[in-house]
Amino acid sequence: MDSKLKIFTLEEIAKHFPLIILDTCGIGIRREESRSEDRKVLSKYFASINVIRDFIQEEKNLYVTSKILKEIIPDEKIEPNLDLKKCYKGIKKRKGFLGCDEHTNHMKRFKKRISYPAKLAKDLLKFNRIIDFTNSQYYSPLQEAYLNIQKKYKLSNADYDILIHSILLSNIQPTAIISNDGGILRGYQELKKDNCISKNNLSFFFHHSIKKFKRIF
Repeated sequence: MDSKLKIFTLEEIAKHFPLIILDTCGIGIRREESRSEDRKVLSKYFASINVIRDFIQEEKNLYVTSKILKEIIPDEKIEPNLDLKKCYKGIKKRKGFLGCDEHTNHMKRFKKRISYPAKLAKDLLKFNRIIDFTNSQYYSPLQEAYLNIQKKYKLSNADYDILIHSILLSNIQPTAIISNDGGILRGYQELKKDNCISKNNLSFFFHHSIKKFKRIF
């Protein structure tokens, strides 16, 4: 991969990194997109999800960890035949608001915010794009050795899990992480340096814009 180039498509990344690990924060371009009420912002978020789904459906090697899968659709048992209507239960109907146009539009946006990630989760399951090495003999020693990094950068268990998986996978095949999380990036830099991993075996990409990803390290 030409180091002079900065922006890549998923297809271009896959040519050099057979294993791509996606973080929840790498699905959209900005963290707040998935919670936005703005139609334009949501449209970009949905478009980004569609790009990732198309890539997965082409049977390309993009994966998530089992912990990240639970972040994509929390509080639901995710199955390939998931009934999305279950996700809409529990929506509180406010008195004096139900039935008006504003409420109807809000409900439509809410359903889309649930259905798009749910469809992504279903594709990840359908094409066997979930990885989990937590039972590997190499996982626990590595995970325990760098708990100070998790604490230092205030990483969630799911975020820290991505880093441990990426180190393990990079010993099998060149691996790329896609995430817009600054904490994961800083932890990645320390882990990569400490384990003497070359940029050709492990690299980090930000989701820069729709269909475009920026190589950071």
